[in-house]
Amino acid sequence: MGDPKGVTAVLIDPQGRVTASASDFSAGGSAGVTQQEAQRYRVNRAVAVDYIVASCNGYLSAVLRDGYPGAEDIAQKLVADHGFRLHFISHGYPQAG
Repeated sequence: MGDPKGVTAVLIDPQGRVTASASDFSAGGSAGVTQQEAQRYRVNRAVAVDYIVASCNGYLSAVLRDGYPGAEDIAQKLVADHGFRLHFISHGYPQAG
């Protein structure tokens, strides 16, 4: 059995503070995409939900945890328009070059 493979996403605010993070080491994937692409998709959503949930009241947090479909769009808006950065870190995969 090889080393585990996974992806971590880190959301960083304009002041350089980590505001949310998520990791996925699940071997599950979808037809037509690689395991790494599937992990990256899942952590992108998870880090967005993590940030939003931490910023909301308990009722709204519960709704978001149940699968709010716009979480990724909110995180992308923070990155595009408000100075946030989103980094993806791959673990156990060959480096792209």
